[in-house]
Amino acid sequence: MSQISTLAEIVATRERLRSEAIARLGLEKLREWMRSEDMEVLGCVYHTIGDRRYDSRIEPALSADERDLFLKRYFTRCFREDPKGQWCNSRYSAGWDLVGWLTALWKESKADPKSQSFLAGWKEWLRTLYLEGDEPLRECLTNATLEHLFETGGIAKYFSDWKDEVPLSEAYVRAMDWSKRGGRSPLGGSRRSAG
Repeated sequence: MSQISTLAEIVATRERLRSEAIARLGLEKLREWMRSEDMEVLGCVYHTIGDRRYDSRIEPALSADERDLFLKRYFTRCFREDPKGQWCNSRYSAGWDLVGWLTALWKESKADPKSQSFLAGWKEWLRTLYLEGDEPLRECLTNATLEHLFETGGIAKYFSDWKDEVPLSEAYVRAMDWSKRGGRSPLGGSRRSAG
Protein backbone atom coordinates (compact mmCIF):
# COMPACT_ATOMS: atom_id res chain seq x y z
CA MET A 1 0.00 0.00 0.00
CA SER A 2 1.42 3.41 -0.90
CA GLN A 3 1.99 6.06 1.76
CA ILE A 4 -0.72 8.23 0.17
CA SER A 5 -3.28 5.43 0.33
CA THR A 6 -2.19 4.58 3.90
CA LEU A 7 -2.72 8.18 4.94
CA ALA A 8 -6.12 8.20 3.23
CA GLU A 9 -7.01 4.98 5.07
CA ILE A 10 -6.11 6.50 8.44
CA VAL A 11 -8.07 9.67 7.75
CA ALA A 12 -11.08 7.61 6.64
CA THR A 13 -10.79 5.49 9.79
CA ARG A 14 -10.71 8.61 11.96
CA GLU A 15 -13.87 9.86 10.22
CA ARG A 16 -15.57 6.49 10.73
CA LEU A 17 -14.63 6.48 14.42
CA ARG A 18 -15.99 10.00 14.77
CA SER A 19 -19.29 9.29 13.03
CA GLU A 20 -20.10 5.70 14.01
CA ALA A 21 -20.64 5.03 17.71
CA ILE A 22 -19.78 1.33 17.44
CA ALA A 23 -16.75 1.70 15.14
CA ARG A 24 -13.43 0.38 16.41
CA LEU A 25 -9.81 0.44 15.25
CA GLY A 26 -8.00 -2.87 15.37
CA LEU A 27 -4.65 -2.85 17.16
CA GLU A 28 -2.93 -4.82 14.39
CA LYS A 29 -3.96 -2.22 11.80
CA LEU A 30 -2.67 0.54 14.07
CA ARG A 31 0.63 -1.31 14.53
CA GLU A 32 0.94 -1.57 10.75
CA TRP A 33 0.53 2.21 10.46
CA MET A 34 2.99 2.79 13.32
CA ARG A 35 5.71 0.95 11.37
CA SER A 36 5.52 3.40 8.47
CA GLU A 37 8.54 5.49 7.53
CA ASP A 38 6.38 8.29 6.11
CA MET A 39 6.21 11.28 8.45
CA GLU A 40 2.71 12.26 7.36
CA VAL A 41 1.45 8.77 8.19
CA LEU A 42 3.26 8.82 11.53
CA GLY A 43 1.87 12.28 12.27
CA CYS A 44 -1.67 11.12 11.58
CA VAL A 45 -1.12 8.10 13.84
CA TYR A 46 0.29 10.39 16.52
CA HIS A 47 -2.77 12.65 16.38
CA THR A 48 -5.00 9.57 16.51
CA ILE A 49 -3.47 7.94 19.58
CA GLY A 50 -3.20 11.32 21.30
CA ASP A 51 -6.91 12.00 21.01
CA ARG A 52 -9.16 10.20 23.49
CA ARG A 53 -12.01 10.14 20.96
CA TYR A 54 -9.96 7.75 18.84
CA ASP A 55 -7.54 6.19 21.29
CA SER A 56 -10.33 4.81 23.45
CA ARG A 57 -11.70 2.94 20.42
CA ILE A 58 -8.53 0.90 19.73
CA GLU A 59 -9.17 -2.79 20.41
CA PRO A 60 -7.37 -4.29 22.11
CA ALA A 61 -5.86 -1.19 23.69
CA LEU A 62 -2.40 0.02 22.72
CA SER A 63 -0.02 -0.81 25.56
CA ALA A 64 1.78 1.95 27.41
CA ASP A 65 5.11 0.46 26.31
CA GLU A 66 4.13 0.50 22.64
CA ARG A 67 2.84 4.06 22.94
CA ASP A 68 6.08 5.14 24.60
CA LEU A 69 8.27 3.57 21.92
CA PHE A 70 6.17 5.07 19.13
CA LEU A 71 6.22 8.54 20.68
CA LYS A 72 10.00 8.47 21.09
CA ARG A 73 10.47 7.38 17.49
CA TYR A 74 8.03 9.99 16.20
CA PHE A 75 9.37 12.89 18.29
CA THR A 76 12.97 11.97 17.47
CA ARG A 77 12.24 12.25 13.78
CA CYS A 78 10.29 15.49 14.23
CA PHE A 79 13.15 17.10 16.13
CA ARG A 80 15.88 15.86 13.82
CA GLU A 81 14.12 16.31 10.48
CA ASP A 82 11.90 19.35 11.20
CA PRO A 83 9.29 18.13 8.70
CA LYS A 84 6.72 20.39 7.13
CA GLY A 85 3.41 18.72 6.47
CA GLN A 86 -0.28 18.65 7.15
CA TRP A 87 -0.21 15.93 9.82
CA CYS A 88 3.35 15.71 11.10
CA ASN A 89 4.74 18.09 13.68
CA SER A 90 7.50 20.51 12.89
CA ARG A 91 10.45 20.64 15.25
CA TYR A 92 8.92 23.41 17.38
CA SER A 93 5.36 22.07 17.43
CA ALA A 94 6.80 18.69 18.49
CA GLY A 95 8.62 20.49 21.31
CA TRP A 96 5.41 22.14 22.47
CA ASP A 97 3.42 18.90 22.24
CA LEU A 98 6.12 17.08 24.17
CA VAL A 99 5.61 19.49 27.07
CA GLY A 100 2.00 18.36 27.34
CA TRP A 101 2.90 14.67 27.22
CA LEU A 102 5.67 14.99 29.79
CA THR A 103 3.69 17.24 32.11
CA ALA A 104 0.87 14.69 32.21
CA LEU A 105 3.40 11.90 32.76
CA TRP A 106 5.00 13.94 35.57
CA LYS A 107 1.64 14.22 37.33
CA GLU A 108 0.98 10.49 36.95
CA SER A 109 4.47 9.58 38.14
CA LYS A 110 3.72 10.78 41.66
CA ALA A 111 1.53 7.72 42.23
CA ASP A 112 2.53 5.26 39.51
CA PRO A 113 5.90 3.45 39.41
CA LYS A 114 5.44 2.62 35.71
CA SER A 115 5.00 6.32 34.92
CA GLN A 116 8.14 7.06 36.97
CA SER A 117 10.03 4.62 34.79
CA PHE A 118 8.67 6.19 31.60
CA LEU A 119 9.58 9.65 32.87
CA ALA A 120 13.15 8.56 33.59
CA GLY A 121 13.33 7.14 30.07
CA TRP A 122 12.11 10.41 28.57
CA LYS A 123 14.62 12.40 30.59
CA GLU A 124 17.44 10.24 29.26
CA TRP A 125 15.98 10.49 25.74
CA LEU A 126 15.97 14.31 25.99
CA ARG A 127 19.55 14.25 27.28
CA THR A 128 20.74 12.12 24.37
CA LEU A 129 18.80 14.13 21.79
CA TYR A 130 20.27 17.37 23.16
CA LEU A 131 23.84 16.06 23.28
CA GLU A 132 23.65 14.62 19.75
CA GLY A 133 21.79 17.61 18.31
CA ASP A 134 23.10 20.52 16.31
CA GLU A 135 22.64 24.11 17.49
CA PRO A 136 19.14 24.63 15.96
CA LEU A 137 17.87 21.41 17.56
CA ARG A 138 19.35 22.37 20.94
CA GLU A 139 17.80 25.82 20.68
CA CYS A 140 14.42 24.24 19.99
CA LEU A 141 14.68 21.81 22.90
CA THR A 142 15.53 24.67 25.23
CA ASN A 143 12.93 27.14 23.97
CA ALA A 144 10.03 24.91 22.98
CA THR A 145 10.35 22.19 25.60
CA LEU A 146 12.56 22.75 28.64
CA GLU A 147 11.47 26.33 29.33
CA HIS A 148 7.83 25.27 29.42
CA LEU A 149 8.46 22.00 31.27
CA PHE A 150 10.18 23.94 34.02
CA GLU A 151 7.01 26.00 34.55
CA THR A 152 5.51 22.92 36.24
CA GLY A 153 6.50 22.70 39.88
CA GLY A 154 9.16 20.12 40.60
CA ILE A 155 10.21 19.31 37.04
CA ALA A 156 13.15 21.73 37.08
CA LYS A 157 14.42 20.06 40.24
CA TYR A 158 14.03 16.67 38.54
CA PHE A 159 16.36 17.94 35.79
CA SER A 160 18.78 19.64 38.22
CA ASP A 161 21.54 17.09 37.50
CA TRP A 162 21.82 18.78 34.09
CA LYS A 163 23.45 21.76 35.85
CA ASP A 164 26.60 19.69 36.30
CA GLU A 165 27.09 18.50 32.71
CA VAL A 166 28.26 20.72 29.88
CA PRO A 167 26.53 21.49 27.48
CA LEU A 168 23.31 20.46 29.30
CA SER A 169 24.06 23.08 31.92
CA GLU A 170 23.55 25.87 29.38
CA ALA A 171 20.10 24.53 28.46
CA TYR A 172 19.19 24.13 32.12
CA VAL A 173 20.25 27.66 33.06
CA ARG A 174 18.45 29.22 30.09
CA ALA A 175 15.27 27.26 30.78
CA MET A 176 15.39 28.20 34.46
CA ASP A 177 15.88 31.84 33.52
CA TRP A 178 12.62 31.71 31.57
CA SER A 179 10.74 30.54 34.67
CA LYS A 180 12.50 32.96 37.00
CA ARG A 181 11.53 35.86 34.73
CA GLY A 182 7.89 34.80 35.04
CA GLY A 183 7.59 32.87 31.77
CA ARG A 184 4.24 31.12 31.59
CA SER A 185 2.46 29.33 28.80
CA PRO A 186 -0.61 27.14 28.38
CA LEU A 187 1.50 24.27 27.00
CA GLY A 188 1.56 21.94 29.99
CA GLY A 189 -1.12 19.33 30.47
CA SER A 190 -2.89 19.46 27.12
CA ARG A 191 -1.92 15.96 26.00
CA ARG A 192 -2.33 12.50 27.36
CA SER A 193 0.74 10.97 28.85
CA ALA A 194 2.85 8.29 27.28
CA GLY A 195 2.05 5.94 30.16
